[in-house]
Amino acid sequence: MNRFALIHLNILLILGSFVGAFKIHPPHSISTVTRRTGQEFLQITAATAATRVDDAITVDSTSWGSPPPKIVIKRFHETWEWTHLGRKYKINYRVEGPRDGQPILLTHGFGANLNHFRYNIPSLVDAGFRVYAMDLLGFGASEKPANATTVGFSIEMFSQQMVDFITSRSDKNVEDTIQAPWILAGNSIGGLCSLQVAAREPSTLPFDIASVILFNSAGGMSGFRYSDIPAVLHPLMAHVQYFVLNPRFFHGSLVYNVISQRTTIEPILKQAGIYRNVNNVDEELLRIFLEPAMDDGAKDVFLSIYGGPAGPTRESLLEAIAKKNRSTTMSRPISILALWGENDGFVPLDETVKSWATTYSGFFHLEVLGNAGHCLHDEYPEEVNARVVAFLKK
Repeated sequence: MNRFALIHLNILLILGSFVGAFKIHPPHSISTVTRRTGQEFLQITAATAATRVDDAITVDSTSWGSPPPKIVIKRFHETWEWTHLGRKYKINYRVEGPRDGQPILLTHGFGANLNHFRYNIPSLVDAGFRVYAMDLLGFGASEKPANATTVGFSIEMFSQQMVDFITSRSDKNVEDTIQAPWILAGNSIGGLCSLQVAAREPSTLPFDIASVILFNSAGGMSGFRYSDIPAVLHPLMAHVQYFVLNPRFFHGSLVYNVISQRTTIEPILKQAGIYRNVNNVDEELLRIFLEPAMDDGAKDVFLSIYGGPAGPTRESLLEAIAKKNRSTTMSRPISILALWGENDGFVPLDETVKSWATTYSGFFHLEVLGNAGHCLHDEYPEEVNARVVAFLKK
């Protein structure tokens, strides 16, 4: 699928949302869980249909048919308070593995959360790594700001969250102080954020980066770049970006109310090249995506990000990393392993991606998995985990 096809897909999804908005859909028919405020989620109050059992969220569902599956998803782990531009936010993260293991930070993609690495964390821990996974601001169990339109969601902001989190782990007052070089791994926009962190000037990073692992890195935070589309379509896309997807207008609510439904999410995962191998598109995965979408504030975050700026290009970040690697101030070059699904319908394996293996052959390694889509780390976790560990253990 080329860039124009991707743009077309985005437009169809948005227009389809308007059509679907006028159909009768029971609100979030996946579950009887009602929307809850971010503060209620953080406090895990008993005022909702969800209850806390051993730090896990269990949901009473009435729409699965008989018998309903018993699915328990632990959403809330550790809490880190992040101060950004004078505001404090509660960030959810998970940490496992030996304290003396080399640290890895896993960063999820758009609309996902740390539980999307459900099959990767255990294997990395078994391989001896200290594994951290974090919900980006507005996703998963991290705080969803009530004033999402004023937060300034961007790749640069998410990257700063990653930098500040890693820096906090280097604090000697923190119990699990980390001094070893970090490994950054991310899917989709999580991969782009990882590249953004790795591309920063060494003087702005109080820690070293050893490697970056990309799982189908996105080309931008939003669904398109104006430079990729004909000028004649710029007014249409601007209308979609700044009006249709604006959370302050009712159109945004119509779009989100359809997109956040199981009847929309499941076909997208299975048919849009997100998952080429659909064996792991199970009830647990659907809950991983849909549970946080029920949080109060999730709509405004989603629309603010989807209609936001694309951010830096992958090419510009790779060039910056190449420049760093050539610098005499670098103690060791940053190596990159890019794992790509051959059938990714969202971020296609095009000639540009393939060319990076030649252009940056000194540090960029591309491996392609056949019959895999955009989320290959969850489609083929055993193979992906083995390739990642083998690369990092070299």
